[in-house]
Amino acid sequence: MKATPTTLRTNLAKSVRVRRGHSSLVDEAYNAFCKLRDEGAHVNPQQFCDRFPTVKSSLVRLIEAHRFLEDHSELIEEQTPVSWPVPGETIGGFLLLDELGQGAFARVFRAEQSAMGGRLVAVKISRSDGFEAATLGRIEHPNITPVYSVEEIPDTGLSAVCMPYRGSATLAHLVDFVYAAPGRDQNARVILEVAQDPHLPKPERPESVLRRGTFEEGVRWLGAQLADALAHIHAEGICHRDVKPSNVLLTPDGTPKLLDFNLSSNELVPDTRFGGTLLYMAPEQLLATAKERRGDARLVGPASDLFSLGVILYELLSGKNPFGPLPLDKSTEELRQYLLQRQFEGVRPLRSLRPQIDGSLARVVELCLSQDPSRRPSALELGRTLRRGLSWRARSLKWLTRHRKLTAAAVVLTLAAAAAGAVHVANLPPAHEVQYTQAMEAYRRGHFDQAALFLKQSLIAKPKQADAHFALGRVFQKMAANDKQYLRDAIHEFRQAEEYGIQGKSQAAHGYCLNWQQLPNAAVLYYEKACKNGMATAAVLNNLGLSLMEIADYKEAYEPLLKAVALDASLQAGHHNLVLWYMQRGFDVPADQRAEHWAKGIVHLERALAGKISGALAYDAAKLYALVARHDDKWKELALTWLAKSLDLGVDPEAAKLQKDAAFRAIKDDPRFGEMCDRIRVAHPDEHAIRFVDPIIE
Repeated sequence: MKATPTTLRTNLAKSVRVRRGHSSLVDEAYNAFCKLRDEGAHVNPQQFCDRFPTVKSSLVRLIEAHRFLEDHSELIEEQTPVSWPVPGETIGGFLLLDELGQGAFARVFRAEQSAMGGRLVAVKISRSDGFEAATLGRIEHPNITPVYSVEEIPDTGLSAVCMPYRGSATLAHLVDFVYAAPGRDQNARVILEVAQDPHLPKPERPESVLRRGTFEEGVRWLGAQLADALAHIHAEGICHRDVKPSNVLLTPDGTPKLLDFNLSSNELVPDTRFGGTLLYMAPEQLLATAKERRGDARLVGPASDLFSLGVILYELLSGKNPFGPLPLDKSTEELRQYLLQRQFEGVRPLRSLRPQIDGSLARVVELCLSQDPSRRPSALELGRTLRRGLSWRARSLKWLTRHRKLTAAAVVLTLAAAAAGAVHVANLPPAHEVQYTQAMEAYRRGHFDQAALFLKQSLIAKPKQADAHFALGRVFQKMAANDKQYLRDAIHEFRQAEEYGIQGKSQAAHGYCLNWQQLPNAAVLYYEKACKNGMATAAVLNNLGLSLMEIADYKEAYEPLLKAVALDASLQAGHHNLVLWYMQRGFDVPADQRAEHWAKGIVHLERALAGKISGALAYDAAKLYALVARHDDKWKELALTWLAKSLDLGVDPEAAKLQKDAAFRAIKDDPRFGEMCDRIRVAHPDEHAIRFVDPIIE
């Protein structure tokens, strides 16, 4: 039995929601479409959508879903009714503030989590299957929305997946906004404009390409970030299978984050779902999801995700689908056949729609849309290609091309000056050497902006200079002390330096930046590479050991830490990290051996205390002395002394949870300990101990 128009309207009104301020027009347009259909009027869906340019892509998705449900009414009728929560309710410890999106199997809300002090989160309420959570739970990447927690909601058949709230704008909103007024000159700042969220603070310093770049450069940057996310999940054995604009969140600083892994394939979880969105499916996915399953589902893998990303990039750059206007009046299976035929005929050249687009960018996007999966680039290759167009040299050349008259005038003046001083110039060192020397002088003076400018000019004059790339990476690393956005730039330059011949140093510096980004797993890999390439220094070994501790691999961490202090007995960070290692591992040894184990840590503690004392180091000293005092009272006084010292240096007793810290069991009965627990924090902040060491000596 076919679903009635009323049923369709009710379900579809719940199937696709868009951003507040945008949604009312979508709802009105969709209701008008349904009303015309109910009255028996012949409506051309494509022409109807063209009447609403500011919400066109969202409306197209709704009408596509309408056609799908008309053809598959059993999906509505066979679903067990669910009592979905609404804004204002509290469910699973979450106060639901407003709805961000809906689908057939889930609702997403902006919410407050009462157990965490009312922090703002995004909560996905869905039928309890745990599939998406099992996939996302093992992913950690800056361009993928992480999962805080997953819990079953008693007596409802629902589960709540809690994620950080990072805004509500998606790439679908960006496409609608940019192409609502064709011909309007856009730059990359439009991405930031669309991404702003009234519930989140404005970003302090978005990426420079989003602040000053062209829209094309902004799309390159977005594509490179998403390629990084796909490369990460593909390496983990995961394929997304539903990459589309509405599944890419834009945070207020313009960072894209991949969402909705509900249809993903995961080698660790049984593959019970298979689908996607027709407009963004690769040919092999269209075949595999057809009613008669004319394709092999095993062929739907990483290359299929790259095809979908190619469609997104094409739409962002042109405002059009790469395979032409889609006949929305067709059934789902007819539309599937239409898309397969158009894909077989090949993609419309991107530059036929937008001649000003860079040729290399058009080529890589079109390569992603190849019918043959083997011809598509990997996510890693795509990210590298997109970033090459964002290099200082590439952007400078584009600027010169766009300003040819100004460039020509400058060339004439330059040639005239050059003719007058030709003899003198012949005796000067090459320009790239002069600029490199100027950069190093600016770097030594701490003028990092100037140093970066000179190094970029040097690399324009002579590309592929390993030393210049490495130096530029160090400049960005220094600038990251005030703005962590520069860490990505630093890592990019260290990769370039590594590619052009500087191995160990670049890998060590790369690992150090990854520590700053709190990515210890990746840092371990780069430190191990650095050690193999002649950089097994005390600093690198210390950082390797601490990175291993951060991923709880204490067994492997001990040897590099011990080697670090053997190479440099005065390395305070190494001794401090060994103190923490002995404290942590002490609970894993038999009880009768703990006193001896912890006593070994005191040797390293005394050496660490020979250097500059921070509040954190003093606090850790108090903990170790207190642990040893469990077996010998003579250490109690030292434990109390160093605890008082840590508070003098700014450690907050409440933040440190001093009263509840089991390490201080041996001194808790001393009146002085009670006084310290009640002590008011001193005015100056705690100075954190340096435990990661810059591996590059200058």
